[in-house]
Amino acid sequence: MLRYRSYAMFALLLAVGACKGRHEADAAGDVAPWAPPKPDAIAGVSMDAVKSAIQQRLTGAMPKGVGADTWRHVRTLYANYAGAPLWLDTEGLSTERVTELANALASADSDAIRVDSYPIGDLAHAVSVLRTNNTHSADQLADADVLMTSTYAAFGEDLLTGQIKPNSVSQSWFINPREEHIDSALARTLREHPLDRSMQQIRPQDSGYASLRTELMHYRQLAAKVSPFDAVKLNVPVLEKGKIHDQQEALATIAAQPVPEADAVILAQLDRLTTNKLPPALWLD
Repeated sequence: MLRYRSYAMFALLLAVGACKGRHEADAAGDVAPWAPPKPDAIAGVSMDAVKSAIQQRLTGAMPKGVGADTWRHVRTLYANYAGAPLWLDTEGLSTERVTELANALASADSDAIRVDSYPIGDLAHAVSVLRTNNTHSADQLADADVLMTSTYAAFGEDLLTGQIKPNSVSQSWFINPREEHIDSALARTLREHPLDRSMQQIRPQDSGYASLRTELMHYRQLAAKVSPFDAVKLNVPVLEKGKIHDQQEALATIAAQPVPEADAVILAQLDRLTTNKLPPALWLD
């Protein structure tokens, strides 16, 4: 359910010890060059074994929740570093680097980006496996690294080009994102430290975008004053007749309300799901 997706994000942040306050403090400084470590072994596993496991994943099936476009960017990022892991060091997970990504994801809502479209649940599980076990396998290390890179690539592209493609709203709105520019921006951003600060710099920097972010915060402050019951009441008509992205927002808003009326709506949606009457874009898995 949608609540589980929020919990998965929270679990990831706990797993890497992310701290929003630290993020805001570090983000105030400049960025510096970064390159992935090149140890002979990672948590007792040879670098060659980890690189081989990563290569197996890159030539295999895409992770769940990762699209073909994002997967191409992921493979390009690894090619830039000869297939070396991007989020691991001698001890295993690079706590500092992973925390920086988690901090960046924690602020995604200020750009109206929905992280539940990323493989956060699987990533949280992969991170938890490494955090809770004293010994690791090449496969476990590769799983976490590839999922981390996939999440980074998806989030970075959304910051660059937007999460909703304009022509999905209207066929007359077509913007060519220039994929080679996205590859270049993702590679450049990854080469900088701290990563959360670097990722702030790839969102649009013009005053118009800054105004949109300010107004989004204002809207949320107003919405927070609406009672949970009224929030459900206002969003049910949108859920029934709105455009698909409006229905998604309405469903997420309803699911967040701690009242029986919200639970009744979610249960009704589950009934529609079990009878194949629910659009795939509104599935609650």
